[in-house]
Amino acid sequence: MKKIVAISGALSTLFFLIHLIVACIYYAGIMPYGYIHMTIGGILSIVMSVHMLSAIFLMVKNRQRDKQAKQYPQLNMGTVIQSATGIFTGIFLLVHILVIELSKRIDGTVFNIIYVSAEFLFLLTVGLHMAISVPKLFISMGVIKKRENYPLFIRGTYVFLALVLVMYMGSQIMFWAA
Repeated sequence: MKKIVAISGALSTLFFLIHLIVACIYYAGIMPYGYIHMTIGGILSIVMSVHMLSAIFLMVKNRQRDKQAKQYPQLNMGTVIQSATGIFTGIFLLVHILVIELSKRIDGTVFNIIYVSAEFLFLLTVGLHMAISVPKLFISMGVIKKRENYPLFIRGTYVFLALVLVMYMGSQIMFWAA
């Protein structure tokens, strides 16, 4: 089950970044919204769903094994944040899809502000989740082998995700302001 969570998490990360790049290209006016965006988003939704369901199953299984959650106390806070942001990611994924569908039917400044706000919260939640889970993923994959490299990798992950957030939100704000 851990392998399914790790592989689906890696694939979710990859498809999420591809989806963001395609969205930025759309918001920049270089490419119209089309099937490539919907296909990547659909694949991402499926992979994320597999990741979420398998992670929830694994979390419940681990909780039953260690009812007090004292096995790894130094990881508990990160795990709690990772679990909470994972759950909110699922909720915001549904909101994201709903807002995109509504944007095809509703127009106006108030809705545009709601749209951008919902997208910002979704991206922020996914970013927080990835900020915790990506370094753990790289440890499980054997990319990070030395303990002293872990804090540096975490900082690099934070900077990368912050740049992605700024790039995406900037392109979206420019699109809706035009």
